[in-house]
Amino acid sequence: MKILIIRHADPDYERDTLTEKGLFEAELLARTLQDEKIDDFYLSPLGRAQKTAEFILNKKGQTGETLPWLEEFCHLAVNPVTGKKQLLWEMAWESFPALARIEPDLVNPQTWLNSPCIRNSTVPQAYKRVTEGLDALLQKYGYERDGDGYRAVNPSDKTIALVCHCGVQHIMLAHLLNLAPVLMMKTFYGLPSSVTTLKVDEYPDGTCAFQCLSYGARKHLSI
Repeated sequence: MKILIIRHADPDYERDTLTEKGLFEAELLARTLQDEKIDDFYLSPLGRAQKTAEFILNKKGQTGETLPWLEEFCHLAVNPVTGKKQLLWEMAWESFPALARIEPDLVNPQTWLNSPCIRNSTVPQAYKRVTEGLDALLQKYGYERDGDGYRAVNPSDKTIALVCHCGVQHIMLAHLLNLAPVLMMKTFYGLPSSVTTLKVDEYPDGTCAFQCLSYGARKHLSI
């Protein structure tokens, strides 16, 4: 199985749609993906993602399913370095590595939700919503969550695409790759209209692991 995580094209955040540049990016992306085998599309409900997907789906003659949990991850926590309420990616960009020294649990995938600044916010509940939504989707394709990993109960050869946003992309990748989201947000940044590709490696004992084949690819902008 393959998963494509597609960030929406250049956004007009005020109107929740795409800028003129974004419309051009979305058209080029649609052309690039036109002949690529993608079985199913899942979309964020927000306008900028819906508009990006519209170009792709029209070009491919397919439809997509909107999933509410794919909306952008806009949840605040108090930055222990500055005392300011911030989005997770803002906290990571502004205060790393001091953040990791003050609250080392933040960079541990097993303990980051117990870090005081995270525990006392709406982040855990929102994280649960996204990861439970993602796991339910993967279960439809034969992959069941098992502790920190997955089991291939009924493996699939399908390719699915998730058209969404940078923040929720980081949450999903951290969950799939068993990484701490704050560390993921500091280390990786997916530009507008970029495509991240993962595949599932399956093992004889029935376990499986997700492997990132490429992150933030924008080859459509070079054609």
